[in-house]
Amino acid sequence: RSVRAVLWGGALVAIISALLVAFAYQAVVETLTRQHVALLDEEVAVLATFAEQTSPAALAATLAKPTNRLFRVEDASGSVLAGTLGPAPDEAGGGARNVYRLQQDVGALEAGTLIARVNVALRSGGSVSVARALTPVTTFSKFLLTGFLIGLTALVALVALMASATSRRTRRRIAELTQASEEIMAGDLKRRLAVSRNQDEIDELACAVNRMLDRIGDLMTGLKDVSDNIAHDLKTPLNRMRARTESVLRSARSEADLRDGLEQTIDDADGLIRTFNAMLVVARLEAGAVARSFEAFDLSALASDVVELYAPLADEQGSQLNLAAADGCLIDGNRNLITQVATNLLENALKYGRPANCSKRQTIDVEVRRERGRVVLTVSDNGPGIPVSDRARALDRFGRLEASRTTPGSGLGLSLVRAIAGLHGATLALEANNPGLRVVVTFDAAATKQTPIAQKPVPEPV
Repeated sequence: RSVRAVLWGGALVAIISALLVAFAYQAVVETLTRQHVALLDEEVAVLATFAEQTSPAALAATLAKPTNRLFRVEDASGSVLAGTLGPAPDEAGGGARNVYRLQQDVGALEAGTLIARVNVALRSGGSVSVARALTPVTTFSKFLLTGFLIGLTALVALVALMASATSRRTRRRIAELTQASEEIMAGDLKRRLAVSRNQDEIDELACAVNRMLDRIGDLMTGLKDVSDNIAHDLKTPLNRMRARTESVLRSARSEADLRDGLEQTIDDADGLIRTFNAMLVVARLEAGAVARSFEAFDLSALASDVVELYAPLADEQGSQLNLAAADGCLIDGNRNLITQVATNLLENALKYGRPANCSKRQTIDVEVRRERGRVVLTVSDNGPGIPVSDRARALDRFGRLEASRTTPGSGLGLSLVRAIAGLHGATLALEANNPGLRVVVTFDAAATKQTPIAQKPVPEPV
Protein backbone atom coordinates (compact mmCIF):
# COMPACT_ATOMS: atom_id res chain seq x y z
CA ARG A 1 0.00 0.00 0.00
CA SER A 2 2.76 2.46 0.90
CA VAL A 3 4.73 1.56 -2.23
CA ARG A 4 1.70 2.12 -4.43
CA ALA A 5 1.06 5.45 -2.73
CA VAL A 6 4.64 6.57 -3.40
CA LEU A 7 4.45 5.49 -7.03
CA TRP A 8 1.14 7.18 -7.65
CA GLY A 9 2.36 10.31 -5.92
CA GLY A 10 5.54 10.39 -8.02
CA ALA A 11 3.58 9.86 -11.23
CA LEU A 12 1.19 12.66 -10.32
CA VAL A 13 4.07 15.04 -9.57
CA ALA A 14 5.77 14.11 -12.87
CA ILE A 15 2.58 14.76 -14.86
CA ILE A 16 1.97 18.10 -13.15
CA SER A 17 5.62 19.09 -13.70
CA ALA A 18 5.37 18.18 -17.40
CA LEU A 19 2.24 20.29 -17.83
CA LEU A 20 3.80 23.25 -16.04
CA VAL A 21 7.01 23.04 -18.11
CA ALA A 22 5.01 22.74 -21.35
CA PHE A 23 2.97 25.79 -20.39
CA ALA A 24 6.09 27.74 -19.41
CA TYR A 25 7.88 26.70 -22.59
CA GLN A 26 5.04 27.82 -24.82
CA ALA A 27 4.62 31.11 -22.96
CA VAL A 28 8.35 31.93 -23.06
CA VAL A 29 8.72 31.07 -26.76
CA GLU A 30 5.72 33.18 -27.70
CA THR A 31 6.93 36.08 -25.55
CA LEU A 32 10.44 36.06 -27.03
CA THR A 33 9.06 35.75 -30.54
CA ARG A 34 6.75 38.72 -29.99
CA GLN A 35 9.70 40.75 -28.71
CA HIS A 36 11.73 39.98 -31.83
CA VAL A 37 8.81 40.82 -34.10
CA ALA A 38 8.29 44.10 -32.23
CA LEU A 39 11.93 45.05 -32.81
CA LEU A 40 11.53 44.20 -36.48
CA ASP A 41 8.40 46.37 -36.66
CA GLU A 42 10.34 49.32 -35.30
CA GLU A 43 13.21 48.70 -37.71
CA VAL A 44 10.92 48.40 -40.75
CA ALA A 45 9.04 51.55 -39.75
CA VAL A 46 12.33 53.46 -39.81
CA LEU A 47 13.24 51.89 -43.17
CA ALA A 48 9.85 52.74 -44.67
CA THR A 49 10.26 56.40 -43.66
CA PHE A 50 13.72 56.42 -45.15
CA ALA A 51 12.44 54.76 -48.33
CA GLU A 52 9.97 57.62 -48.93
CA GLN A 53 12.91 60.00 -49.13
CA THR A 54 15.11 57.93 -51.40
CA SER A 55 14.98 55.42 -54.22
CA PRO A 56 14.74 51.61 -53.76
CA ALA A 57 18.31 51.32 -55.05
CA ALA A 58 19.60 53.71 -52.41
CA LEU A 59 17.56 51.78 -49.77
CA ALA A 60 19.12 48.52 -50.94
CA ALA A 61 22.61 50.01 -50.64
CA THR A 62 21.85 51.19 -47.09
CA LEU A 63 20.49 47.80 -46.00
CA ALA A 64 23.58 46.04 -47.37
CA LYS A 65 25.49 47.50 -44.39
CA PRO A 66 26.20 45.59 -42.21
CA THR A 67 26.68 42.59 -44.44
CA ASN A 68 25.10 40.07 -42.03
CA ARG A 69 21.69 41.78 -42.16
CA LEU A 70 18.84 39.59 -43.40
CA PHE A 71 16.80 41.71 -45.89
CA ARG A 72 15.19 41.73 -49.30
CA VAL A 73 14.29 44.81 -51.46
CA GLU A 74 12.01 44.46 -54.48
CA ASP A 75 10.92 47.07 -57.00
CA ALA A 76 7.43 47.58 -58.28
CA SER A 77 7.83 44.80 -60.84
CA GLY A 78 8.90 42.30 -58.15
CA SER A 79 12.54 42.15 -59.18
CA VAL A 80 15.03 41.76 -56.35
CA LEU A 81 17.20 44.85 -56.09
CA ALA A 82 19.34 43.69 -53.18
CA GLY A 83 19.44 41.35 -50.23
CA THR A 84 20.19 37.78 -49.30
CA LEU A 85 16.76 36.88 -47.95
CA GLY A 86 14.78 34.64 -50.25
CA PRO A 87 11.03 34.59 -50.71
CA ALA A 88 8.95 33.27 -47.83
CA PRO A 89 7.89 29.65 -48.34
CA ASP A 90 4.21 28.90 -48.87
CA GLU A 91 3.97 27.01 -45.58
CA ALA A 92 4.92 30.18 -43.70
CA GLY A 93 1.44 31.50 -44.30
CA GLY A 94 2.22 34.38 -46.64
CA GLY A 95 1.28 37.04 -44.09
CA ALA A 96 3.05 40.30 -43.37
CA ARG A 97 4.70 38.70 -40.34
CA ASN A 98 6.05 35.15 -40.63
CA VAL A 99 8.08 32.81 -38.45
CA TYR A 100 9.68 29.91 -40.28
CA ARG A 101 12.96 28.09 -40.83
CA LEU A 102 15.50 28.98 -43.50
CA GLN A 103 15.61 26.63 -46.47
CA GLN A 104 19.29 27.37 -47.26
CA ASP A 105 22.34 28.92 -45.68
CA VAL A 106 22.15 32.70 -45.57
CA GLY A 107 25.19 34.65 -44.47
CA ALA A 108 26.22 33.40 -41.04
CA LEU A 109 22.98 31.44 -40.54
CA GLU A 110 22.60 27.79 -41.37
CA ALA A 111 19.66 26.20 -43.08
CA GLY A 112 16.98 25.27 -40.58
CA THR A 113 17.52 28.33 -38.40
CA LEU A 114 14.28 29.75 -37.02
CA ILE A 115 13.75 33.37 -38.13
CA ALA A 116 11.12 36.10 -37.75
CA ARG A 117 10.34 38.08 -40.95
CA VAL A 118 8.40 41.31 -41.57
CA ASN A 119 7.29 42.41 -45.07
CA VAL A 120 6.26 46.05 -45.76
CA ALA A 121 5.03 47.52 -49.07
CA LEU A 122 6.55 50.88 -50.05
CA ARG A 123 4.48 53.82 -51.32
CA SER A 124 6.87 54.30 -54.23
CA GLY A 125 6.21 50.74 -55.31
CA GLY A 126 8.02 47.60 -54.40
CA SER A 127 8.54 46.19 -50.91
CA VAL A 128 11.13 45.66 -48.25
CA SER A 129 11.51 42.55 -46.05
CA VAL A 130 13.66 42.33 -42.91
CA ALA A 131 14.28 39.15 -40.83
CA ARG A 132 15.90 38.40 -37.49
CA ALA A 133 17.21 35.05 -36.28
CA LEU A 134 15.39 33.60 -33.27
CA THR A 135 18.54 31.93 -31.97
CA PRO A 136 17.94 33.07 -28.33
CA VAL A 137 14.49 31.50 -28.48
CA THR A 138 15.75 28.17 -29.76
CA THR A 139 18.68 28.21 -27.32
CA PHE A 140 16.39 28.83 -24.37
CA SER A 141 13.91 26.22 -25.53
CA LYS A 142 16.68 23.63 -25.75
CA PHE A 143 17.90 24.61 -22.28
CA LEU A 144 14.39 24.40 -20.91
CA LEU A 145 13.74 21.01 -22.44
CA THR A 146 17.10 19.69 -21.28
CA GLY A 147 16.44 20.93 -17.75
CA PHE A 148 12.99 19.34 -17.79
CA LEU A 149 14.35 16.00 -18.96
CA ILE A 150 17.08 16.06 -16.31
CA GLY A 151 14.57 17.02 -13.58
CA LEU A 152 12.06 14.41 -14.72
CA THR A 153 14.75 11.76 -14.76
CA ALA A 154 15.87 12.76 -11.27
CA LEU A 155 12.25 12.74 -10.08
CA VAL A 156 11.64 9.27 -11.50
CA ALA A 157 14.86 8.03 -9.93
CA LEU A 158 13.90 9.58 -6.57
CA VAL A 159 10.44 8.02 -6.70
CA ALA A 160 11.97 4.65 -7.56
CA LEU A 161 14.42 4.93 -4.66
CA MET A 162 11.64 5.95 -2.26
CA ALA A 163 9.42 3.11 -3.45
CA SER A 164 12.30 0.65 -3.11
CA ALA A 165 13.18 1.92 0.38
CA THR A 166 9.53 1.86 1.45
CA SER A 167 9.10 -1.63 0.05
CA ARG A 168 12.19 -2.94 1.85
CA ARG A 169 11.14 -1.27 5.10
CA THR A 170 7.59 -2.62 4.80
CA ARG A 171 8.83 -6.15 4.05
CA ARG A 172 11.25 -5.95 6.98
CA ARG A 173 8.52 -4.76 9.37
CA ILE A 174 6.11 -7.44 8.17
CA ALA A 175 8.83 -10.07 8.60
CA GLU A 176 9.43 -8.85 12.18
CA LEU A 177 5.71 -8.92 12.96
CA THR A 178 5.38 -12.38 11.43
CA GLN A 179 8.29 -13.71 13.46
CA ALA A 180 6.91 -12.19 16.66
CA SER A 181 3.47 -13.66 15.91
CA GLU A 182 4.97 -17.10 15.35
CA GLU A 183 6.86 -16.88 18.65
CA ILE A 184 3.64 -15.88 20.43
CA MET A 185 1.76 -18.78 18.82
CA ALA A 186 4.61 -21.07 19.88
CA GLY A 187 3.90 -20.23 23.52
CA ASP A 188 5.88 -17.07 24.33
CA LEU A 189 2.87 -15.12 25.60
CA LYS A 190 5.04 -12.32 26.99
CA ARG A 191 6.37 -11.50 23.52
CA ARG A 192 5.05 -8.27 21.99
CA LEU A 193 5.18 -6.77 18.53
CA ALA A 194 7.88 -4.16 18.00
CA VAL A 195 6.72 -0.55 17.62
CA SER A 196 8.94 1.97 15.84
CA ARG A 197 9.07 5.73 16.31
CA ASN A 198 7.42 6.42 12.94
CA GLN A 199 3.87 5.95 14.27
CA ASP A 200 2.62 4.78 10.87
CA GLU A 201 -0.22 2.39 10.05
CA ILE A 202 1.90 -0.68 10.86
CA ASP A 203 2.78 0.79 14.27
CA GLU A 204 -0.89 1.48 14.96
CA LEU A 205 -1.69 -2.14 14.09
CA ALA A 206 1.17 -3.38 16.29
CA CYS A 207 -0.08 -1.26 19.22
CA ALA A 208 -3.62 -2.61 18.79
CA VAL A 209 -2.33 -6.20 18.69
CA ASN A 210 -0.18 -5.57 21.78
CA ARG A 211 -3.20 -4.21 23.66
CA MET A 212 -5.16 -7.27 22.59
CA LEU A 213 -2.35 -9.54 23.82
CA ASP A 214 -2.23 -7.66 27.13
CA ARG A 215 -5.96 -8.14 27.52
CA ILE A 216 -5.68 -11.83 26.65
CA GLY A 217 -2.83 -12.15 29.15
CA ASP A 218 -4.95 -10.51 31.86
CA LEU A 219 -7.86 -12.83 31.10
CA MET A 220 -5.62 -15.90 31.18
CA THR A 221 -4.07 -14.75 34.45
CA GLY A 222 -7.53 -14.21 35.85
CA LEU A 223 -8.62 -17.63 34.63
CA LYS A 224 -5.60 -19.22 36.29
CA ASP A 225 -6.29 -17.35 39.52
CA VAL A 226 -9.94 -18.39 39.42
CA SER A 227 -8.97 -22.01 38.83
CA ASP A 228 -6.53 -21.90 41.73
CA ASN A 229 -9.07 -20.21 43.97
CA ILE A 230 -11.77 -22.70 42.99
CA ALA A 231 -9.46 -25.56 43.89
CA HIS A 232 -8.61 -23.87 47.19
CA ASP A 233 -11.92 -22.35 48.31
CA LEU A 234 -14.50 -24.74 46.88
CA LYS A 235 -12.74 -27.95 47.82
CA THR A 236 -13.54 -27.41 51.51
CA PRO A 237 -17.34 -27.09 51.15
CA LEU A 238 -17.41 -30.02 48.73
CA ASN A 239 -15.48 -32.18 51.18
CA ARG A 240 -17.77 -31.00 53.95
CA MET A 241 -20.82 -31.97 51.92
CA ARG A 242 -19.38 -35.39 51.21
CA ALA A 243 -18.39 -35.97 54.83
CA ARG A 244 -21.81 -34.91 56.11
CA THR A 245 -23.57 -37.15 53.60
CA GLU A 246 -21.44 -40.15 54.60
CA SER A 247 -22.04 -39.36 58.27
CA VAL A 248 -25.79 -39.20 57.76
CA LEU A 249 -25.78 -42.47 55.84
CA ARG A 250 -23.81 -44.19 58.62
CA SER A 251 -25.44 -42.72 61.70
CA ALA A 252 -29.00 -41.84 60.69
CA ARG A 253 -31.48 -43.77 62.84
CA SER A 254 -34.72 -42.36 61.50
CA GLU A 255 -36.25 -40.65 58.53
CA ALA A 256 -36.00 -37.32 60.38
CA ASP A 257 -32.21 -37.71 60.68
CA LEU A 258 -31.96 -38.43 56.95
CA ARG A 259 -34.14 -35.39 56.17
CA ASP A 260 -32.00 -33.12 58.34
CA GLY A 261 -28.84 -34.37 56.65
CA LEU A 262 -30.29 -33.88 53.18
CA GLU A 263 -31.50 -30.38 54.03
CA GLN A 264 -28.01 -29.41 55.24
CA THR A 265 -26.53 -30.87 52.07
CA ILE A 266 -29.02 -28.89 49.98
CA ASP A 267 -28.05 -25.72 51.85
CA ASP A 268 -24.38 -26.35 51.06
CA ALA A 269 -25.24 -27.06 47.43
CA ASP A 270 -27.24 -23.81 47.25
CA GLY A 271 -24.20 -21.96 48.59
CA LEU A 272 -22.00 -23.49 45.90
CA ILE A 273 -24.55 -22.58 43.22
CA ARG A 274 -24.64 -18.98 44.48
CA THR A 275 -20.85 -18.89 44.34
CA PHE A 276 -20.75 -20.18 40.78
CA ASN A 277 -23.50 -17.75 39.74
CA ALA A 278 -21.53 -14.87 41.24
CA MET A 279 -18.43 -16.06 39.40
CA LEU A 280 -20.38 -16.16 36.14
CA VAL A 281 -21.73 -12.64 36.67
CA VAL A 282 -18.25 -11.27 37.47
CA ALA A 283 -16.77 -12.95 34.39
CA ARG A 284 -19.53 -11.61 32.13
CA LEU A 285 -19.19 -8.11 33.57
CA GLU A 286 -15.41 -8.06 33.16
CA ALA A 287 -15.73 -9.37 29.59
CA GLY A 288 -18.33 -6.69 28.76
CA ALA A 289 -20.93 -9.30 27.82
CA VAL A 290 -23.70 -7.71 29.92
CA ALA A 291 -26.10 -5.46 28.00
CA ARG A 292 -25.73 -1.78 28.89
CA SER A 293 -29.42 -1.19 29.61
CA PHE A 294 -28.77 2.12 31.35
CA GLU A 295 -31.32 4.60 32.61
CA ALA A 296 -31.23 7.73 34.74
CA PHE A 297 -32.27 7.16 38.36
CA ASP A 298 -31.72 8.64 41.80
CA LEU A 299 -28.87 6.90 43.63
CA SER A 300 -29.99 8.47 46.92
CA ALA A 301 -33.43 6.83 46.66
CA LEU A 302 -31.84 3.49 45.79
CA ALA A 303 -29.45 3.70 48.76
CA SER A 304 -32.36 4.60 51.05
CA ASP A 305 -34.29 1.51 49.92
CA VAL A 306 -31.30 -0.78 50.47
CA VAL A 307 -30.56 0.68 53.91
CA GLU A 308 -34.21 0.31 54.89
CA LEU A 309 -34.08 -3.34 53.75
CA TYR A 310 -31.03 -4.12 55.90
CA ALA A 311 -32.07 -2.07 58.93
CA PRO A 312 -33.81 -5.03 60.65
CA LEU A 313 -30.72 -7.23 60.24
CA ALA A 314 -28.47 -4.47 61.59
CA ASP A 315 -30.77 -3.99 64.59
CA GLU A 316 -30.82 -7.74 65.22
CA GLN A 317 -26.99 -7.74 65.31
CA GLY A 318 -26.95 -4.67 67.57
CA SER A 319 -25.42 -2.47 64.84
CA GLN A 320 -26.19 1.18 64.12
CA LEU A 321 -26.97 1.85 60.44
CA ASN A 322 -26.98 5.53 59.36
CA LEU A 323 -27.79 7.16 56.03
CA ALA A 324 -26.72 10.61 54.79
CA ALA A 325 -27.91 11.32 51.26
CA ALA A 326 -28.39 14.36 49.05
CA ASP A 327 -31.63 14.60 47.12
CA GLY A 328 -31.57 14.28 43.33
CA CYS A 329 -28.23 12.50 42.86
CA LEU A 330 -29.00 11.20 39.39
CA ILE A 331 -26.72 8.74 37.61
CA ASP A 332 -26.99 6.74 34.40
CA GLY A 333 -26.76 3.00 34.96
CA ASN A 334 -28.37 -0.37 35.39
CA ARG A 335 -30.58 -0.10 38.48
CA ASN A 336 -30.38 -3.81 39.34
CA LEU A 337 -26.58 -3.90 39.11
CA ILE A 338 -26.17 -0.73 41.21
CA THR A 339 -28.54 -2.26 43.76
CA GLN A 340 -26.20 -5.26 43.83
CA VAL A 341 -23.31 -2.88 44.54
CA ALA A 342 -25.05 -1.28 47.52
CA THR A 343 -26.22 -4.67 48.79
CA ASN A 344 -22.75 -6.24 48.64
CA LEU A 345 -21.11 -3.28 50.36
CA LEU A 346 -23.67 -3.33 53.19
CA GLU A 347 -23.39 -7.09 53.62
CA ASN A 348 -19.59 -6.89 53.76
CA ALA A 349 -19.77 -4.08 56.31
CA LEU A 350 -22.23 -6.01 58.49
CA LYS A 351 -20.24 -9.22 58.20
CA TYR A 352 -16.64 -8.00 58.52
CA GLY A 353 -16.94 -4.51 60.01
CA ARG A 354 -17.42 -5.40 63.64
CA PRO A 355 -15.11 -3.58 66.08
CA ALA A 356 -12.31 -5.59 67.65
CA ASN A 357 -13.57 -4.42 71.03
CA CYS A 358 -16.73 -6.45 71.57
CA SER A 359 -18.09 -3.86 73.99
CA LYS A 360 -18.11 -1.22 71.28
CA ARG A 361 -21.19 -0.99 69.07
CA GLN A 362 -20.77 -1.50 65.34
CA THR A 363 -21.59 1.62 63.31
CA ILE A 364 -22.12 1.63 59.55
CA ASP A 365 -22.52 4.93 57.66
CA VAL A 366 -23.92 5.08 54.13
CA GLU A 367 -23.48 8.38 52.31
CA VAL A 368 -24.52 9.62 48.86
CA ARG A 369 -23.26 13.05 47.82
CA ARG A 370 -22.42 15.18 44.81
CA GLU A 371 -18.80 16.19 44.41
CA ARG A 372 -17.43 18.25 41.48
CA GLY A 373 -20.00 17.04 38.99
CA ARG A 374 -19.89 13.41 40.15
CA VAL A 375 -21.98 11.26 42.50
CA VAL A 376 -20.15 9.45 45.29
CA LEU A 377 -21.47 6.42 47.21
CA THR A 378 -19.60 5.72 50.46
CA VAL A 379 -20.06 2.82 52.91
CA SER A 380 -17.98 3.09 56.10
CA ASP A 381 -17.65 0.92 59.20
CA ASN A 382 -15.67 1.08 62.44
CA GLY A 383 -14.29 -2.45 62.25
CA PRO A 384 -10.71 -3.69 61.92
CA GLY A 385 -10.37 -2.39 58.35
CA ILE A 386 -8.04 -3.76 55.67
CA PRO A 387 -4.29 -3.10 55.67
CA VAL A 388 -2.99 -1.10 52.71
CA SER A 389 -0.92 -4.06 51.52
CA ASP A 390 -4.03 -6.31 51.35
CA ARG A 391 -6.51 -3.93 49.68
CA ALA A 392 -5.63 -4.87 46.11
CA ARG A 393 -5.96 -8.59 46.94
CA ALA A 394 -9.32 -7.95 48.61
CA LEU A 395 -10.74 -6.82 45.25
CA ASP A 396 -9.71 -10.02 43.46
CA ARG A 397 -12.05 -12.93 42.95
CA PHE A 398 -11.97 -15.23 46.00
CA GLY A 399 -9.76 -12.59 47.59
CA ARG A 400 -10.47 -13.49 51.21
CA LEU A 401 -8.05 -12.32 53.87
CA GLU A 402 -6.86 -14.66 56.57
CA ALA A 403 -8.93 -12.89 59.22
CA SER A 404 -12.14 -13.54 57.29
CA ARG A 405 -11.63 -17.17 56.30
CA THR A 406 -13.56 -18.37 59.34
CA THR A 407 -16.56 -16.26 58.29
CA PRO A 408 -18.99 -17.77 55.75
CA GLY A 409 -18.60 -16.24 52.32
CA SER A 410 -17.18 -16.77 48.85
CA GLY A 411 -14.83 -13.80 48.55
CA LEU A 412 -16.65 -12.53 45.46
CA GLY A 413 -18.47 -9.52 46.93
CA LEU A 414 -15.89 -6.80 46.30
CA SER A 415 -14.79 -8.31 42.98
CA LEU A 416 -18.41 -8.15 41.82
CA VAL A 417 -18.61 -4.51 42.96
CA ARG A 418 -15.42 -3.73 41.04
CA ALA A 419 -16.76 -5.41 37.88
CA ILE A 420 -20.07 -3.50 38.04
CA ALA A 421 -18.22 -0.23 38.67
CA GLY A 422 -16.01 -0.89 35.65
CA LEU A 423 -19.05 -1.52 33.46
CA HIS A 424 -20.46 1.88 34.52
CA GLY A 425 -17.16 3.74 34.09
CA ALA A 426 -17.05 4.32 37.85
CA THR A 427 -14.06 4.11 40.19
CA LEU A 428 -13.79 1.92 43.30
CA ALA A 429 -11.44 2.76 46.17
CA LEU A 430 -10.76 1.21 49.59
CA GLU A 431 -9.73 3.78 52.19
CA ALA A 432 -8.98 3.87 55.89
CA ASN A 433 -11.83 5.11 58.11
CA ASN A 434 -9.72 5.34 61.29
CA PRO A 435 -10.96 3.01 62.60
CA GLY A 436 -12.51 0.73 60.03
CA LEU A 437 -12.83 0.67 56.28
CA ARG A 438 -14.39 3.16 53.86
CA VAL A 439 -15.45 1.92 50.41
CA VAL A 440 -15.91 4.75 47.89
CA VAL A 441 -17.64 4.28 44.52
CA THR A 442 -17.62 7.37 42.27
CA PHE A 443 -20.06 7.64 39.33
CA ASP A 444 -20.47 10.20 36.57
CA ALA A 445 -23.48 12.31 37.45
CA ALA A 446 -26.40 13.15 35.22
CA ALA A 447 -27.23 16.84 34.81
CA THR A 448 -28.92 17.97 38.01
CA LYS A 449 -28.55 20.75 40.52
CA GLN A 450 -26.83 20.13 43.84
CA THR A 451 -28.97 19.80 46.97
CA PRO A 452 -27.63 20.11 50.53
CA ILE A 453 -27.06 16.79 52.25
CA ALA A 454 -29.92 15.76 54.51
CA GLN A 455 -29.26 13.48 57.47
CA LYS A 456 -31.70 10.59 57.47
CA PRO A 457 -31.44 8.29 60.50
CA VAL A 458 -32.72 4.82 59.78
CA PRO A 459 -35.94 4.15 61.67
CA GLU A 460 -35.90 1.35 64.20
CA PRO A 461 -37.91 -1.67 63.05
CA VAL A 462 -41.23 -2.30 64.73
